[in-house]
Amino acid sequence: MGQKYSETVKDMNLNTIYHLIRKGKDVSRASLVKDTGLSATSIGRSVGELIENGFIEERNQIRGNIGRQPIMLSVVSDSILVVGVNITSDRVLGSCIDVTGAILCRAEAPLMGTSVPVVVEAVKAAIDSVLSQLPDALRQHIVGVGISVPCGANFQTGKVVHCCSLGWNDVNLAEILGYYYPWPLVVDDYTKGVAKAFYYLGFYGGNYHDFLVWNLGDELNIAQMTGGRIYRGKDNLCGDIGNIVVEPNGVAYDRGPRGCLNALVGKRSLERRLSMSFAEALEQYRQGAFGRVIEVEKALDTLSEWMAVLMVMFCPPVMILSGSMIDESKLLYDLLKFRFSRYMGNEDEAVASQIVCSPIEGKRLQYISPAMNVLYKMVIHGKEVQIQVND
Repeated sequence: MGQKYSETVKDMNLNTIYHLIRKGKDVSRASLVKDTGLSATSIGRSVGELIENGFIEERNQIRGNIGRQPIMLSVVSDSILVVGVNITSDRVLGSCIDVTGAILCRAEAPLMGTSVPVVVEAVKAAIDSVLSQLPDALRQHIVGVGISVPCGANFQTGKVVHCCSLGWNDVNLAEILGYYYPWPLVVDDYTKGVAKAFYYLGFYGGNYHDFLVWNLGDELNIAQMTGGRIYRGKDNLCGDIGNIVVEPNGVAYDRGPRGCLNALVGKRSLERRLSMSFAEALEQYRQGAFGRVIEVEKALDTLSEWMAVLMVMFCPPVMILSGSMIDESKLLYDLLKFRFSRYMGNEDEAVASQIVCSPIEGKRLQYISPAMNVLYKMVIHGKEVQIQVND
């Protein structure tokens, strides 16, 4: 019992020290003693083990010619690699990400349908293409495969319980792909992967452990980070708000219920009705030269109203707007902030300042967020890296 407890404490120390080094800029043994409260002996022992196993390295920080130069510590970025796979309704994006979130290589495979066999073959093609771009030595550093689906994933079981975009119900994707690859596979919703990316990479000064992400794209899903953990709700399916029926007799939708939020203001559905991109429609709306003002006004009102609803329901310190609709039109962000303030009954900057844009460029986010399903739960045990599938 005592030995097991000692090993647990040791692993906790290793992980705390490793992630402080990963997130920090100028990290030394002395700063680790100060930040962790551990003794210099414990820090020295843990740092030595991480160096010996190739997870971190020493480097000199030049700060002038006076006094002894401090020895700084940094992670060895390619010592831990993750393959990420983003399954959308029309393509599969594959990538290999290092521990800092840098993309080492990428691949793309078109989807000729959304049946399970077709998607599995496209996923395999994307993964195999990524692996073929990596030297053999780097392949040995892969610790897992993170997979994102539009919605409806249970990350604990690896099943896609219900995903309207793909037309899937109760598909054990992790089990199917597990026959082909030796690494742990973690399957989760795309928006939850986005939230993990923001948390893991420490944006906004690394101070936010509580925020809400709203992905504005073909699907309008959310992910809430609370205390550095994803809020899951019943059956791990919290966040799939796009299929909530807003108008029972509203717009028909081929990927979900009639009158659902995705049907009313999802990008794909909106652009079909507008016969142009939503970004183009917004620009014409701004210039006053667009004939379908009512359609755009209704979309803006619905989106901003739901922003207010989400802020009241979840009370996040920050709401991060992400997704293709925001990536393609920053005007949408400005219009939504203004209308959101009006719905909240407060037109000053205090409330509107809680709404921010994604700090990561959209295309990059599509490639790195699936890998965050693995990196977010990465735990170092001595020489090994393991993935904890719990939250």
